Amino acid sequence: MSSEKQITDITFPKSGFDIDNNQNLKSVEFENLIENPIINQTILLERQERCLELNKEILNLLELKTKK
Repeated sequence: MSSEKQITDITFPKSGFDIDNNQNLKSVEFENLIENPIINQTILLERQERCLELNKEILNLLELKTKK
């Protein structure tokens, strides 16, 4: 799944507080404070998953080489 698709599919749980946050939700600054870490974490997770895939490939190649 692409980063953009993951970002648009994010849903947040309903707040347990009785405070009306509608003004905050309309603020670009607030949105950036919330959205930027989520985007960064999503990108980091994708990179980590790719590194794990590469590690598996390397281990498989090393195993094949040592069996020869």
